[in-house]
Amino acid sequence: MKKPQNKQKVFILSLINFLVIIFFIVVYYLPEKWSLAGWKDFLHRIERVSLNLRYGIFAARGGSLTAEGMAQRQATQSEFYRLIYLVSVDEESIKEYKSYPLPSSVWISVLDHFLQQEPTRRPRSLFFNIPFYEKPDPQFAKKLEGYPIPIGMDFRLEDTGEYPDYESDDAQAMKAFEIPFPYPEVLSHYSSYIAPPSDYTRNTTYLGYLNLEGEEDVMYKVPLFASVTYKKGDTLTNVVYPSAVLMMVLAYTGVRPETVKILPNKVILPQAQLKEKTMDIVIPVDKHYRMRIHYKSQGQYQYLRNISLKDIFRAGLPRQTLLIFGVRSEGTAANKFASPMGSMFSADHLAYGVGTILNREFLSDVPWWIELVIIISWLIILQIMILRGLKTTIFALVLALLLPLGIGITLFKFGWIFATFLPLIAGIFYLIVGEVYILITEEREKRLIKNTFSRYVSPDLVNILVEDPSLVQLGGVEREVTMLFSDIRGFTTLSEGMKPTELIEFLNVYLSQMTDIVLETRGSLDKYIGDAIVAFWGAPLPLEDHALQACTAAVRMVEKLKEFNANLIREGKQPINIGIGLNTGVITVGNIGSQKKKNYTAIGEPMILTEELQDENKTYKTNIIMSEFTYQKVKDKVIVRELDLYPYLDRYVRIYELLGIV
Repeated sequence: MKKPQNKQKVFILSLINFLVIIFFIVVYYLPEKWSLAGWKDFLHRIERVSLNLRYGIFAARGGSLTAEGMAQRQATQSEFYRLIYLVSVDEESIKEYKSYPLPSSVWISVLDHFLQQEPTRRPRSLFFNIPFYEKPDPQFAKKLEGYPIPIGMDFRLEDTGEYPDYESDDAQAMKAFEIPFPYPEVLSHYSSYIAPPSDYTRNTTYLGYLNLEGEEDVMYKVPLFASVTYKKGDTLTNVVYPSAVLMMVLAYTGVRPETVKILPNKVILPQAQLKEKTMDIVIPVDKHYRMRIHYKSQGQYQYLRNISLKDIFRAGLPRQTLLIFGVRSEGTAANKFASPMGSMFSADHLAYGVGTILNREFLSDVPWWIELVIIISWLIILQIMILRGLKTTIFALVLALLLPLGIGITLFKFGWIFATFLPLIAGIFYLIVGEVYILITEEREKRLIKNTFSRYVSPDLVNILVEDPSLVQLGGVEREVTMLFSDIRGFTTLSEGMKPTELIEFLNVYLSQMTDIVLETRGSLDKYIGDAIVAFWGAPLPLEDHALQACTAAVRMVEKLKEFNANLIREGKQPINIGIGLNTGVITVGNIGSQKKKNYTAIGEPMILTEELQDENKTYKTNIIMSEFTYQKVKDKVIVRELDLYPYLDRYVRIYELLGIV
């Protein structure tokens, strides 16, 4: 059976990598109309879990903010959230006014209350997220007309398929709030709406629709503009309206709707007045002019300031506030929607949308092609790591779990949304499949080498068996011995560059020289495991200085390696390096096997540590590592360098580099 060449491994792993990229990556970025048996939707659903997790990680913690407890969040809240107040029609307010919907006299008294305040103490803007769909009250309509504080109301867009008449009284009352838009074809389209009475919309300062958009009923974005189709005579015409979020920001910052600049992937609010500053606010949007809302809290925790409507008359509000009146009572209105942070009332969604803009805490999606390049590069790095060996593969697995999450969380902190679970799942899947392939091929190679060399046994055993035939029986005895485990570094790669005859000759020369050292120091050769040598001192012949003899053998092996490498270099071949592990402990030694085939060998837990120490030479860039158990027996006769505390089973073992014999 011919060993697979390294180029073949690279090719197979590259092919697996390509298939993973096609399946996970390309499927994820397919056009929206394609799903491929639901895989696209499944991957996006998984990614939304990751996005919700990032929202949750950065969620505000702390108790609900009332008028009395607002100061507790001053140090942590973003600047303009301190000026956004939710005035809630809650259950206590409904009990106070003994009806729902509330009579318009309540709203008239609220407006009168603000008029009684000094102009500098009045709110900067009022917005009613209240369903004013009942018969209009002329007194309330008159109160709205010419009110000195900007007042806004919302309406709800629907897609019933029945187009409203553009010449109707309601449509004409909303005409003042239409907005010119250069790319109406990219916007979300609706066929109808539910708006407040025209008596109110004619007199209100600004008007915007309430609708948000999301995936699987979870609201992530607010479309800043949307199109409504009207009947205009015998034809249909589309009219663009702004969202309530955008209109609240325009009213608060003093930006006129007609001055808003609409550019590809961004909306600019020029000369916005934010406290004492004047600036252009640049809002990043997607191709449908939707802005991601930066939600700030979850569950029972409230980032927003909340005042019960019944307490508004005695609440001491700071200057320049934006008041959003909304219903916050379960069962009174269908105004609760899911967000990445849990279910929220519509006023909460609107407030977070406004806060996102005023605080310029925007969330932007990393362009898909950049994501694709990064993820493909990441999978190529994993392929390189898996080719470097099992330990590197284990490290790669840890990275595959932690790095995408770390990158996703870090980028979110800086306002970027990057696909996180996608590279995590794709990377782990690739590592599992790739490592299974590596293990299958390398196991086949190891088996070939073991079958070739397992027949060799120590000559010392022959002499003992001649003198004491009883040792041929199955069984064993416990004996304190010093064990040695030696292995050639990078042997699999080295062997792939040799012809079979060259490999046999190479191993014969190397193993013969190293085995001679074991036998010359009165050690017993346990076995060859491919290129590895396993030996022990102290059995079957008792040996008082077994630890020193094992250390001597290890040092001589390293010295012999220099001669061996010098010959390789003279022949124009690549020199090799070895790692040796030494450990002392009580093991079971004996002749183990069947009646037809027996092998004198050692069994016991200390053998495992010996092999691990051999492997750790790669970590510490050494040739010989001994455990503290061996060092205690030879500490006056050897030269060592203390390396580390090595975790083994339920304890730490001190390990040393063996440099020489005194």
